[in-house]
Amino acid sequence: MDGLLIFTLPISQTNPSGGQTVCYNLASGQLLWAGAGAKTPNNPVPTISYAYVYDPEDPNQHGVWPPMLVSSGGLYFDAFTGDAMFNITGVPSGTTMLGPAGEYLSVYLHNYGNTTNPNWYLLEYNSSRLWLNLYSGASTTPTYPPPITNAATAVLENGINQAEVDDFNVSVPWLNTATGPVNNAPIGSVTQSAAIVNDLLLVRVGNYPASAAATGALFFGTTSSTPYEYIAVGLNATGAAYTLPGTPITSTSGSVNLGSELWSTVVQPPANNITVLWAGVDTTGKFFVEDYRETNQFVGYSLATGKEIWGPTAPETSLNYYGSDGSGSISDTIAYGNIYVSAYSGIVYCYSGATGDILWTYGNGGVGNSTNAGVETPFGVYPTFVSAVGNGVVYLITTEHTEEEPIFKGAVERAINATTGAEIWTLSCYTGEFLASSYAIADGYSVTDNGYNNEVYVVGQGASSTTVQAPMTAVTAGTNVAIQGTVMDISAGTQQFQQKQDFPNGVPCSSDASMTQWMQYVYDQQPEPTTFTGVTVTLTAIDPNGNFVTLGTATTDSSGLYHLTWTPPSIAGTYLVTATFAGNSGYYGSSAQTTMIVQNAPSATAAPTPAPASNTDTYVLGLGIAIIVVIIVVGAVLALLMLRKKP
Repeated sequence: MDGLLIFTLPISQTNPSGGQTVCYNLASGQLLWAGAGAKTPNNPVPTISYAYVYDPEDPNQHGVWPPMLVSSGGLYFDAFTGDAMFNITGVPSGTTMLGPAGEYLSVYLHNYGNTTNPNWYLLEYNSSRLWLNLYSGASTTPTYPPPITNAATAVLENGINQAEVDDFNVSVPWLNTATGPVNNAPIGSVTQSAAIVNDLLLVRVGNYPASAAATGALFFGTTSSTPYEYIAVGLNATGAAYTLPGTPITSTSGSVNLGSELWSTVVQPPANNITVLWAGVDTTGKFFVEDYRETNQFVGYSLATGKEIWGPTAPETSLNYYGSDGSGSISDTIAYGNIYVSAYSGIVYCYSGATGDILWTYGNGGVGNSTNAGVETPFGVYPTFVSAVGNGVVYLITTEHTEEEPIFKGAVERAINATTGAEIWTLSCYTGEFLASSYAIADGYSVTDNGYNNEVYVVGQGASSTTVQAPMTAVTAGTNVAIQGTVMDISAGTQQFQQKQDFPNGVPCSSDASMTQWMQYVYDQQPEPTTFTGVTVTLTAIDPNGNFVTLGTATTDSSGLYHLTWTPPSIAGTYLVTATFAGNSGYYGSSAQTTMIVQNAPSATAAPTPAPASNTDTYVLGLGIAIIVVIIVVGAVLALLMLRKKP
């Protein structure tokens, strides 16, 4: 977040996240802090639960606060320094969301009564309201650092009196008289499934059907197969009589649907004791999804009505049954109105959230679309899981539930197009066990922990450096000249010790087509590619008259060198030559300049004028010519006489 990479180091095999929390510059890899900030060295940073950047746009402030880190225990830390800020306890546990200004929201239904006499309220905790008591007049700009120091503690009450930190706190009377789908029993508890800011809270009443015989007691315990119900609770506070700062909403007066029941639908369990599990929600496409564990199928529902809109889908390959990372559900990720599914089969399925149709698959094709592992895994394929989706890209990792030695050879992480499934790049990588796998994307970078060498890999566009040189002495117009230079990769990774040793003259930039093999060669001890192609450099010049001249283009080789032969025109003077690499998917562009002097060719030397001959020379020369003429004439006469001679 905000150019920072923050994670907690492992301390042991049994405690994989109990070590120091560290912060690195995302682009450069520079360690910024570790363990604790300089101002609070005795207050170590624990494992971070979430982080956020708050953007309170108001008449007094336009811009964001410094990023904050929050632990599961409610400790707040400055993300830039690691310094402790303050502690908040008693934060309610609900369904979390990021608000429109980046604030951390937690919405929840709470029964202050009991099953017999329920007393339901709907509340929304808002982290930005912690500074509410500093507001003055209509200002919503808090002082930073926050008013609560490290030595103080702000305690939130566990009742409905959290007036200073809740956006709303409204009674939900209709839920007090509602009954569940089984035996018409009063609703005593609800399970919150998803929430959309200023829209709705989706809850479930009753248990999902589950088959303990099929899945074992590890996840579900006992077999159950009864109807269950989905209910949508309104979160739209538009028109409510409150603005920040001020007291939270305590009634629904003036609001559109805050706390109201938008819809409810009862779902009948599928046949044959099929286990049903929550699979996710799409807040953009307005649908939510269940999965059937034993048959590897999905069912889609509308968030607008609660009605089933498609499914069950056709069963997937049976190996995906083993794709649970602990929840028991089939491994899936929802984004862009699609459902991306992949597990032990090595096949990525992309389902349309609108229709349930399979739009494309990846991993079961040929070159550039294959997860085939041969004998390297017991499955014949690399177990492939969707680890992150963003910027139109689906990022896939190879991982396993329980690692064995030796770990899978030849595994890679993959980036594929989220719309088409086309492979973009791969990189040698094995992430580790399910629950220890890690992947993050932000600011144009993807980050993963590589189990092959226990290093963190950050992939994104890197910096390049272009050089150019032309003849240092004047050249003649019309004569070929050589212009050359290099385009080198100067990303942070190339400045590491190993890369500097392997490439003492620098790492050449690669074309997009060669990038995968080239990066594996530079960073992963893979063979040097034999089909390397470099990048294109455009050479231009400004001539002595100020005119723009295109000299041509050249392509770098595996040493980073490019060269161009150019014939200067007959315009004498100094040329300003520019070499430009425009950049590609792997590198930002760069350019360089040099000068070249052109001179016209010297004029041809005139032939010398001969000296006049003397009279004697003239006489002798004339006599010689006369003799020659006489001889020729005599010869001609003799020839004529011979022609006339009779045989």
